[in-house]
Amino acid sequence: MGYTIAEIETAMLNALKASDLNAVCKKIAAYNGEISLLLEEIQDFLIPEPSLYTLYTGSDYDNERGVERQTFSLVMIAKKLSEVYDLKEKTHAATYNNDFGLGNLLPFKPIKVELLLSTPDHAAYGFHIETFFSID
Repeated sequence: MGYTIAEIETAMLNALKASDLNAVCKKIAAYNGEISLLLEEIQDFLIPEPSLYTLYTGSDYDNERGVERQTFSLVMIAKKLSEVYDLKEKTHAATYNNDFGLGNLLPFKPIKVELLLSTPDHAAYGFHIETFFSID
């Protein structure tokens, strides 16, 4: 049995808020839009820094094996690159091999970290993670 995207994201947010990230982030929340819009909001100084936003980025299906792969992006935002690097380490620790209490999915694994924005005023990296679960 699978979980809805909302159930996974809620469990993920609860775990992130209960982690070391809560002590350093001004905001940990889901973002309901495209990454490009989030990056515009950062540059317009509309996002508190440091912050961490989760975004569901898609699913792939293997119907022959009855498996769904879901990916999420965790966007880490801060004023300095060094702060983002600290967020990256804390995000990795909070998500790596974690199923967020949802036993029917495989624990999350990182798949990619990428620079999204680097200006004199802001830095943002995407930390992309994935999980798999049965769709049968």
